[in-house]
Amino acid sequence: MERINAIIEARMGSSRLPGKTMMEIVGKPSIALLIERLRYARKISNIVMATTVNKEDDIIAEFCLGFGVKCFRGSSEDVLGRVYHAAREHRTDIVVEVTGDCTLLDPWLIDECVEMFLRSDYDYLSNFIVQSYPPGIDVQIFTFTALERMHREAKAEKFREHVTLYILKNPELFKMHNVYAPPELHYPDWHLELDEYADYELIKAIYEHLYPKNPAFTTMDIIGLLKEHPEWLELNRQVKRTWEQARAETQ
Repeated sequence: MERINAIIEARMGSSRLPGKTMMEIVGKPSIALLIERLRYARKISNIVMATTVNKEDDIIAEFCLGFGVKCFRGSSEDVLGRVYHAAREHRTDIVVEVTGDCTLLDPWLIDECVEMFLRSDYDYLSNFIVQSYPPGIDVQIFTFTALERMHREAKAEKFREHVTLYILKNPELFKMHNVYAPPELHYPDWHLELDEYADYELIKAIYEHLYPKNPAFTTMDIIGLLKEHPEWLELNRQVKRTWEQARAETQ
């Protein structure tokens, strides 16, 4: 059996929204809600937090200890190296990469994508090589072999900061696959990631309406709610996304 580990990149030192990992939503830290959703995924063997050795991230390591989550601490600048060493230390065969921004991730989509990955010989599978799902409902899956190659070959700073940018920039070196959203989930302009305070306001509103009735709410539930309250989408419409610039380099 292959060991499929979800590795979460998270730290307190975000320049755009410091401390967002521990910002409370429905009375819980945002990272706790992300982990709750990951635990609904049946195909994941372990959840590993990949945080930094910085003093400010002691709170994340302490949280992991109390929440039953494995924790690896590494470089704040070399995110690729941090994820690689976290994966190696926890004997990972397949990585499901998760960023701390994805508080609304979809565990059922993760399971579907893992099943697809296991039936294939892909090195890398994601749902945003071509964006069709709402950003924040992100899935990235890759083999440890691909991660090891990235860690060995990707020397430029931009590749160390963005874990899978080397794959996206060098599609001839890796067997890649994009997962497209079905029509009912095709909302690539609805931003559901936690980058800035405006995103926090939107995500908080979604959780406050859906979580009390059903903690395991789905992406379809989110979309239905936002169709009922389209004005909420204006909360973060003007936020500039730094990852879009990095992604543009691969187009």
